[in-house]
Amino acid sequence: SGSAVYDKENTSGFGTQENPPIVAMYTCHGDTEQQCIAYSTDYVNFAKYLNPVIPNAEKIDFRDPKVIPNPKGGWSVVLAAGAVEFYASENLKEWRKTGEFGPEGNHSQGVWECPDLFPLTIDGEEKWILIVSMGRNHETRARTQYFIGQSYLNPLTKPEDGLFLAMVTFGRLPEQLAIHHATKGGGQLLICTAGEGWYQEE
Repeated sequence: SGSAVYDKENTSGFGTQENPPIVAMYTCHGDTEQQCIAYSTDYVNFAKYLNPVIPNAEKIDFRDPKVIPNPKGGWSVVLAAGAVEFYASENLKEWRKTGEFGPEGNHSQGVWECPDLFPLTIDGEEKWILIVSMGRNHETRARTQYFIGQSYLNPLTKPEDGLFLAMVTFGRLPEQLAIHHATKGGGQLLICTAGEGWYQEE
């Protein structure tokens, strides 16, 4: 899986100030999983860059990159690599690792998948929310859990709730909205804003 961003300031140089590109990062598969990018200036057709931009020679799990604009400048990526790994870039092409989180505090066994990171304002204070999906294992079905800062909270679903996996957010939206879409048959929708959440089965 992967994600895409609108490079409004053309930091990548793939477009122009008048015609900024969309840049997509995705997991490419070979002997190992690595992160690659492709770009588009007509927003329909994409060209692959000189990939991979985040190489991996050893790890079995290394996928699901989510690209977000960093409020301090540049870009950030969260991806699943057993734990969650964080990367930073100024131009979407050259990336450096800046840290990792987990899997300590994991609610139960399972491979971490499809991480996501986004801010929400709660009681006037901005919090960064880390979402991690977990694959099925011998103990339980798939689930999703979330973290605020370094504190483990609660899974969003219980085992009996069934499959709830691969949540991703749609862009930077007004009024501190974060909209998630997850797979379960026809899919599920979770909308979070200002510390509250609404769940809708599609």
